[in-house]
Amino acid sequence: MKFIDILYLLLSYTNADNVKTKQPHFKAVALLNCVGVFIYFLIPSFLAKAIYTLILLAVEFFFKETRGIIFSFIPIIIWVLLFSSAKDIPMDWRRPIDVDTLYNLENKLGLISFYFYKNENVFLDLLAWLPYGIVHYIMPVIVGIYLLLYYKPGFTSAYLFFFGTMNTLGVITQLCWPTAPPWYYKKYDTTPATYEMHGDPAGLQRIDDLFHINFYTTTFTGNPLPWGAWPSLHSGFAVYSALFLSYIYPKYCPLFFMYVAWIWWATMYLGHHYFVDLLGGFVYAGVCFLGAIVYLKIKKPYHKDYNELRAIMVYQSKCEHEVFEIISHKNNNTKLGTYLSDSVNKINNNNNNDNDNDNDNDPDNDDNNKITIITESNTKVEDGNSLISDTNVDNEINKRGSMTTQFHNNGPDLDKLGKISTINQTCLTDPPSSVTDIDITDAKII
Repeated sequence: MKFIDILYLLLSYTNADNVKTKQPHFKAVALLNCVGVFIYFLIPSFLAKAIYTLILLAVEFFFKETRGIIFSFIPIIIWVLLFSSAKDIPMDWRRPIDVDTLYNLENKLGLISFYFYKNENVFLDLLAWLPYGIVHYIMPVIVGIYLLLYYKPGFTSAYLFFFGTMNTLGVITQLCWPTAPPWYYKKYDTTPATYEMHGDPAGLQRIDDLFHINFYTTTFTGNPLPWGAWPSLHSGFAVYSALFLSYIYPKYCPLFFMYVAWIWWATMYLGHHYFVDLLGGFVYAGVCFLGAIVYLKIKKPYHKDYNELRAIMVYQSKCEHEVFEIISHKNNNTKLGTYLSDSVNKINNNNNNDNDNDNDNDPDNDDNNKITIITESNTKVEDGNSLISDTNVDNEINKRGSMTTQFHNNGPDLDKLGKISTINQTCLTDPPSSVTDIDITDAKII
């Protein structure tokens, strides 16, 4: 795969791949962002950083290449900026730190988090460190890349946009209601906290001691938002990803929520969150997940298998109530150089085998199964009892209003392919450069 293909793949979920300019402004955009981020970290004032960020985002919207990306990433950008700039907020703007409300709520629940917090050993330290200190930070990246590679752009856009929304709402809540985590109560009881105090690695200190490093100690003592116990965004990360993946793969739902249970235990064992914090993260994740589902219902993106099947169109004839399926660009020897997915080929092969069996049993039944395969070359493709030439394509389009293939009405795999209905005819008369350029977002479910 060429570099430009990879670049357009990364941009596809934001519709930035629809840019038609002959000279895309990729270099200008890259330079703008590199310089812009560098200048951001040189600005000392929180208010100045906020104004500068808004100006930079506004400039980004002038470039078609980044307009869609910025829109999808706006919540994530706001979240990162709010979090990293929390230490720069003027003291007069900051709320007093609440050190006892969460503990009192936890006490009513039986001090669940303290039960895990007091049982310590090296094995449990490592078992808790893995999800809390490693997987937590890479999980959203892995899910986002997976969706980008294997699903329609709308899935990636929905996941990232509402993931950022969840974190932005969480940080805003933490800024408006700063709360002390369990490690603070263990060290200082309910003594009033001040913003001069630093964060604490709590149980992760034992990981630093075990590996003779100072990573988590440095990271947590320099945390710009140490008073953000509620809601737990560790819980939010895990629950949101689990809900989203469960929506795509329902049968693996228990597996995804086993990870949620794992990281919930880890956060309490390491002393960073109360159980009520985890419930708060669950609520925030659930609300944002519902927003993502609404977005997907409106956008109606399909699995990337359907992206490969752009040339497959199923519609029901108003007069004869016959189902037609359209397959084009299937000849693997053409200059397209692309292949349908294994799952699609399997379905097609099953239908071809069924057609052969029907023809053997009833040799006179030639009209039950006819497949018209349109290729890019002038060759003829034989399927069953028919030979179709490319020269007949235009006549076929004019005759039926589209290219069609008639399958046996009782075909066993018809339902598997019969997921897509009318697609804009222009995409058939003006084929793209590759099968993966297909967009069937406007297809309707039968």
